[in-house]
Amino acid sequence: MKYLIVFCLLISSGCSSIIANKITKSEDIQGNINLSAKEIDVCGNANNCTKVYQADGYSHTMVFNLDFGSSKQTWLYQSKFAEKIEEKPLEGEIVYVFAGYSQPFKLLTQFQDWLTQVTGAEVFIVPSANNESTFRFGMSYVEPIAQYIRKENKKVHLIGFSMGAVPAQQIAMQIENSSLHLIAPMTNFETSLNAFREYYLSSVDRYFFGQEEVKEAADIVIERAELKGRELDIIGNLKESHNKAFVYISPEDIVVADNRWSEFDHPNVHVYNYSNMMHEVIVMLMNQQLKFDLVSNLTSEEYISKNNKFLGTICEAKDRNCINNYTQLETELSE
Repeated sequence: MKYLIVFCLLISSGCSSIIANKITKSEDIQGNINLSAKEIDVCGNANNCTKVYQADGYSHTMVFNLDFGSSKQTWLYQSKFAEKIEEKPLEGEIVYVFAGYSQPFKLLTQFQDWLTQVTGAEVFIVPSANNESTFRFGMSYVEPIAQYIRKENKKVHLIGFSMGAVPAQQIAMQIENSSLHLIAPMTNFETSLNAFREYYLSSVDRYFFGQEEVKEAADIVIERAELKGRELDIIGNLKESHNKAFVYISPEDIVVADNRWSEFDHPNVHVYNYSNMMHEVIVMLMNQQLKFDLVSNLTSEEYISKNNKFLGTICEAKDRNCINNYTQLETELSE
């Protein structure tokens, strides 16, 4: 980013436009993701298709590590807990999971595999908006998936992470009796860009990339996306919701902070608040209560309360007692 800002200054032209280009052409976050995924075409008709993904295989053991700040957490899961249940509540139903901005779809295939094992649903991962041929906040995924859902005529659940809330909500508005789950939804694009500026740029970079440039860059990205109406108005659209919707947020998540949630009230929309969770933590579901609430709302509280080992366990990476206790539970179950 530092070199990008220097380049803006050297050419003495619109830095906001260059930043906007960077946003819309960004790739998924890179990392040591040792997971394979199979690609599936979902088509509304022969000329209107999009690609979704599933894990390439069934995992008996899952481990996920998340570093944030000075903390490192580990999620552990064993499939033996779910394999004990013969009938699962979402068998024959479909779940579409919409990745957040730059959130790697390969990483989410582990979540897809886990959710299938726990609920019995067929789960698909829809890639992030920055995988679109032309960046449109994920809107190019809406029509083919919505058309396909109508053809399949199955109960559908839609889960949107961060920016993935945009296409998830737009499909929910078209599909009767769908359930919508928005996890740390992006409700104000400019706010999210400002959070990036404040917390991920150096003080020198912030000096050159000010709030005025943030607003201009946000306006450019939105204009280029050629949106037709209120696609980004997540909260306004929820106020008109006829289907069940669930929102999972943390007031401390500065990336998608929005004071309007504190006053939000709608009979079909349930808002869950979690304290002291950074954006990275909530979008990777690294909180046991969040996992419990999500699966409870997808299935039922009774089902997950009886089978709470489905959730796996989240430990501080250095807490060997926590890790060993979960491993011991798995060993006892297999005996």
